[in-house]
Amino acid sequence: METTKLNVVTGAFSHTGKYIAQRLLSMGEEVRTLTGRPDRENSF
Repeated sequence: METTKLNVVTGAFSHTGKYIAQRLLSMGEEVRTLTGRPDRENSF
């Protein structure tokens, strides 16, 4: 059975979380972000 790695970043719209999510994406990783404000524009 094949396993897929998924990175979940909480606080991806904050200062530190944004850089973590961007770094993972630049490395070709799959990223999901969690937010308490779903109306906010997703910059990823």
